[in-house]
Amino acid sequence: TTKRNSKFLQFDSGPDNDRLLIFSSVDRLHLLKNCEELLVDGTFKLTPTIFYQLYAMHVIYWNAGIPVVFALLPNKNQQTYQSLINELVELCPLWNLKPIMMDFVGLRFPFTK
Repeated sequence: TTKRNSKFLQFDSGPDNDRLLIFSSVDRLHLLKNCEELLVDGTFKLTPTIFYQLYAMHVIYWNAGIPVVFALLPNKNQQTYQSLINELVELCPLWNLKPIMMDFVGLRFPFTK
């Protein structure tokens, strides 16, 4: 929970080798739902040993990048990224996903053609 006593762990896929955790607040999910620009990137250096990647999503709000979602991912497989997006759609049912700016080397995001 946050200092304001609101839920921060929004999703936990369960204790297995492909565990996915999604962290955000209700306020930040509201920003995500209404965003026009989304910036995403992952890091491998700051990740707990049982996870492979820390993935961060930021929205542009009033010309500033605001962090809205952090996810701990077990790998960098397409299915994992698709699961992340699917869970975010469940958390933000009215999310009108727009273009996303990301830095991927040699990987297409699951919903791109």
